[in-house]
Amino acid sequence: GFVAECVSCVLWVPIDVSKQRLQVQSSLKGAVVYRGSADAIARIVREEGVLGLYRGYGATLLAFGPFSACYFLFYERLKHL
Repeated sequence: GFVAECVSCVLWVPIDVSKQRLQVQSSLKGAVVYRGSADAIARIVREEGVLGLYRGYGATLLAFGPFSACYFLFYERLKHL
């Protein structure tokens, strides 16, 4: 469960980072204005590097990793009841 979460976060965290930047840009004065998801991803990579797309990766794993581990552990144990 936890390993699956680690792998899935490699794909989903960059999507979430770009989505969140698009959502908050209108409420921040002087913020960068992204024209869309692809533009947000391209500008983040250009200005912050690829690791900029993975801001929050650790927090996401801390939040969802234990849940996924427990979910699959209990699912496997209890599915035969």
